[in-house]
Amino acid sequence: MNMHSVYSFCIGIVLMLSLFRLTLIQVHFHWNQEAIAELFCINKDIPESGCDGTCELGKRLAEAKGEGEKSSLPQVDEKTPTLYVLQAAILLFAQEGTGHLSHPIPAPMALPQAPIFGIFQPPRA
Repeated sequence: MNMHSVYSFCIGIVLMLSLFRLTLIQVHFHWNQEAIAELFCINKDIPESGCDGTCELGKRLAEAKGEGEKSSLPQVDEKTPTLYVLQAAILLFAQEGTGHLSHPIPAPMALPQAPIFGIFQPPRA
């Protein structure tokens, strides 16, 4: 076995565990339901509730779902006028003609520091 296959196997295991984390929480709960009901159940004083630790299972699943939402990629606000900002920056760049922008542009929308072409003017008839 070479290092590449060991690395691939480890990445596969980590991926599978992350995909099945809710299932693993449920399996762990069912294996240890008596101990969880004894230690963590809120309703253990009320035997007619029939909780048997499912309140703790609900908490753990909610925490796991919350962690999944926090670890996802940041959401982009749909109202962000990215296109308009880029067009305004191009207009500022073209009007000044100095090769430098008067207003800085955020890194993802950065423009070249020198104009490549002049302003296009269509031919006259």
